[in-house]
Amino acid sequence: MTCKLCTAKKKARNLCGKHYQRWLRHGSAEITKRAPAGSGTVDHRGYRWITVNGTPVLEHRHIMHLYLRRTLASTELVHHIDGNKLNNAIKNLELKTAKVHMHDHMKYACNTDSEHYCPYCMRLLQITAFVKSKNGRIASYCKSCMNIYQSKSNNHRAFTKSRRQRVVYSQLNQKNLKPIEP
Repeated sequence: MTCKLCTAKKKARNLCGKHYQRWLRHGSAEITKRAPAGSGTVDHRGYRWITVNGTPVLEHRHIMHLYLRRTLASTELVHHIDGNKLNNAIKNLELKTAKVHMHDHMKYACNTDSEHYCPYCMRLLQITAFVKSKNGRIASYCKSCMNIYQSKSNNHRAFTKSRRQRVVYSQLNQKNLKPIEP
C-alpha cells in the first residue's frame, strides 16, 4: 500500500508520514509552506541569519555594513531601537559601543525614587517591594526573590556534603527527622 500522492508506504489516511504531517499542519497534504529562498533563518535568540557569498551573517549587522560602506569592528554593536530583533530597517538600527549599549539596557536597573528593577524576576517594581539594609541601601533583589535566594542558601550546606552524607540526609528527610550536627 502506497501513499495516494507519492510512492512511499502509507501510514494514516492513505498518506505517507510526510504528507500526513502536512495535512495535520495545513489542512491539506498538497500544501507546502516554505519561506522564500534567501530569506534566512531565525536563531534561538531571535536574530535573523542570512547567507552572503556562502557565509552566514547576522542580517542587522550586514544591513549596517552596507549602509556605512565599511566592515564593522567586533567591538561595535548594532542596536534595535524598537527592541524587535526582526525589524532590520535601517531607521530601526543604530551603531553603539559595547559600553554604551550595556548602559542603555541597564538604565532600568538604576535606583529611582519610586521604582527599582529586580534582575532575578525581571520586573520593575515599587521601591517598597525591596529590602532595605541598616545603612539605607536598597537590595538588588525584591523581597520575594530574596526569600527564594535565602531558602536556597540555607539548604546549601545539605547539598554540598559528601555523597554518603547526602544519602543519609535524604533518608532522614523521608522520615521527617533532623540530622545531628557534630
